[in-house]
Formats: sequence, structure tokens, C-alpha cells
Amino acid sequence: MLGRESSLPRRGAIIEGGVSHRPLESAGIGCEQLQGLRIALGRLILVRRQIPIYRHTQVGTSTKAECMYRHHPDHRNGTSWKSQWTISEAAELASFELARSRGWLLGQVGWGLHIPIRSPEWLGVAQDHLTRVFFAKFVGATAPVMWHGYPADHRRNAADIPADLVLKAWLMAALLSPAKIRKIARGQPCSL
Repeated sequence: MLGRESSLPRRGAIIEGGVSHRPLESAGIGCEQLQGLRIALGRLILVRRQIPIYRHTQVGTSTKAECMYRHHPDHRNGTSWKSQWTISEAAELASFELARSRGWLLGQVGWGLHIPIRSPEWLGVAQDHLTRVFFAKFVGATAPVMWHGYPADHRRNAADIPADLVLKAWLMAALLSPAKIRKIARGQPCSL
């Protein structure tokens, strides 16, 4: 067995080393180091691997929206047929933050660019681990929304082509040329 069993903690509790800490709802902004959790046969099994969870809270006029991001290990450890990030985890998070702040997250899906200075740069490789890619797809699941992302390959997967709204935003912000936008929209090869 990968970890040790414990009884289920209260809902929303942070688990570290098998000890239940303050509820996740009151954790606030920042990064909490959580141990991987796995439910097996109705019991909670704590896995030894650390998974960082980044929490972001936005307070609007009438609602409080919460957004969390997690670096998915399958897109960093060389897993076959999974695209891989070539940028740091901090740069991955910065790409997500940029997508969130610029409105490139639409519902439970969004796209982002790696812009370290003024223009987009390569951020990873496609599923073949050879083809370089320069934009990421971010997906969210459950409530509060837990996001993760991966380098997207618009040529091999039509679902990775950014929404028209996002492509238009990139064009209007002069982040990508009209020719690049057309090629991405058509699923054609496109280079930086």
C-alpha cells in the first residue's frame, strides 16, 4: 500500500502527514502543500507525494468566487502520450493567472500563453514529446473550481483549438499575427 489509512476528516479539511488541519475554505490566498488523496473502498488513503494547490480568491460586489490551480504531475514526468510542460511550475501558474486575468477562461475551459517578457514563447511539447507548442489549455472541474492545464496541440486534437473569443482576444492584443490565428483556428501547423 502506498500510504496509511485514516478515518475521513471533516469536509474541506487540509490533510498533511495524516493530520487534519483547518478547513480549506478558510485557508485564504497562497499555496498549501497537500498530500495526494485517494479514496479506496470508502476509506481515505494518504499518498506520500506532495501536490501544491494554489488558491485565488476574487471578491466582487455581491459574490465571492474562488479558483484553485494544481500542477498535474502527468504533464511533467514524461508520461507517454501526455503533453509535457518545458517551463517551470511558476511559469505555468503565471500562464494560468494571465488567462484568468485577461478573461481567457470560459466556463470550465480556457487557454493561455507563456509571455515572459513581451511576446509568447514555447511552453511545452505535444503528446509525441517532440513537437513544440506555445499555448496551453486549462480545464476546471468540481466546485469550488479546481483547475489544471497542459500544453495544447491544435493540430492533433480539435478540442485543443482555442475558442473564437480567445483567438480574437489574442489578435486584438497583438499577441499573435492574423496568419497565426488563422492557422490555429484551422488546425494547421503554426510556428512562433
